[in-house]
Amino acid sequence: MIIVVCTRTTRFDVNDLPSLCLSRLPSRCIDTQVVFSLRDPALVFSFCLLSISLHCCVCWCSSFLSFPFYLHKMIVTITGAAGQVAYSLLAMIAAGELYGPETHVVLRLLDLEMALQVLEGVREELQDSVYPLLDGVEITSDARAAFAGADMVLMCGAFPRRQGMERQDLLQVNKAIFMEQGAVLGEVAAPGCRVVVVGNPANTNALVLLHAAKGRIDPRHVTALTRLDHNRAAGLLAARAGVHVRAVRNCIVWGNHNTTQVPDVTNATIDGRAAREAIADEAFLDTTFPQQVRLRGQDIIRLRGKSAALSTGKAIIDHARDWLAGTPEGVMVSMAVYSAGNPYGIPEDLIFSFPCTCKDGEWTIVPGLDVSTIQEGLRATADERGGGEEAGGEPLARAREARRYQVARLRRDKQLRAIIT
Repeated sequence: MIIVVCTRTTRFDVNDLPSLCLSRLPSRCIDTQVVFSLRDPALVFSFCLLSISLHCCVCWCSSFLSFPFYLHKMIVTITGAAGQVAYSLLAMIAAGELYGPETHVVLRLLDLEMALQVLEGVREELQDSVYPLLDGVEITSDARAAFAGADMVLMCGAFPRRQGMERQDLLQVNKAIFMEQGAVLGEVAAPGCRVVVVGNPANTNALVLLHAAKGRIDPRHVTALTRLDHNRAAGLLAARAGVHVRAVRNCIVWGNHNTTQVPDVTNATIDGRAAREAIADEAFLDTTFPQQVRLRGQDIIRLRGKSAALSTGKAIIDHARDWLAGTPEGVMVSMAVYSAGNPYGIPEDLIFSFPCTCKDGEWTIVPGLDVSTIQEGLRATADERGGGEEAGGEPLARAREARRYQVARLRRDKQLRAIIT
């Protein structure tokens, strides 16, 4: 009996394996050479069995690895997960709108211990929804457990400003929360973890988190959400021009996610025409429109009695998906990113909204745009740092204070629910 080894990759039928001899070699295997001969039938039989086993193993492994489930399982952590923004967000992530239709996800939901019962109900709803791409839902009140190995962290949790609360008090409470979480993130998150800060004041909170990580998170991987303002601007322009929103491109929101932001139509187009040509109303574009964008959130609260949740969830997905998958050719989006080395003279060490394009999971600030007409507004929004430049203080004491505020809020909300029901 003769054993042959092919000098190039060749397939044999199983029927060809038991007695491999030159006379029975398939015609397709002509590029072969004889290596050695064996006269012991038992050894030949063993060799054949080994060959078949290896072939089956390779085929099985190839099929196994062809399923994205085994190659792509992303851990997405959401803070403030018992809130309404997170609730509007979860279904979109589970359905594949963040990572695409071939990537499986594990959701980690983080909130206070008192909110775990709510999160258990959310987990049951997700389970009942039988999303094919959702491989698990974990709920916890432990930041370290929530952030461990996370690929994406969507920070929806922050302490909201209450009636009678001074702005500086709000900043200090949120600073404590984001200092504590930033330190933990820097220690346990996956290398290359992306962070999107949503809780307000988002720009300041993102900068505090970045400083608290002490260099263990790439500054380019911490962003804050201004995509909601960007989407609002596009929707308002589309409504004014009487076109579908997909016809609007490159209306940018600069600065902070607050009333100092600068909505800018200088480079915007509507159906391929310059926005100022499509909407020939300078008073609207320069005065009414910017104020509408800035105050849109307050308008929603006035109308529905609650802050925007559905549109915020959609904006988070838009922001993160474009960051990861890339922006279309010729399209700029608004992203609050780290200002170091920016081409517009904005001070260093800020999280500031710029026009950006994204490719291969990285963002780039678009250079060379004309900002002469909005220069004063850029200076004003850059000067309002909101206390973000100070990352010092007493993190543990502040964190305890923040928890007391949040516990009081949850108790009050629980009492209100009891009254309503």
